[in-house]
Amino acid sequence: MRGEERSSSALFMLAVHESWADERDWLWLAELVRSPQERRYCLEQALSLNPHSEAALRAVARMRKPTKP
Repeated sequence: MRGEERSSSALFMLAVHESWADERDWLWLAELVRSPQERRYCLEQALSLNPHSEAALRAVARMRKPTKP
């Protein structure tokens, strides 16, 4: 991961911790994390705040699609 990406991740982690009730922060963080488990956790947090979040629902659906070999 490049330095800029690490800085962005750190800033978003800070934002999420300071405003944990903001769905948008969780969605942004889901785009920055590296592992599928971290991504799913972020999306679940976004959905817990807004169960009708179209962006989070689409992202979860994309994660469920099988990847091509």
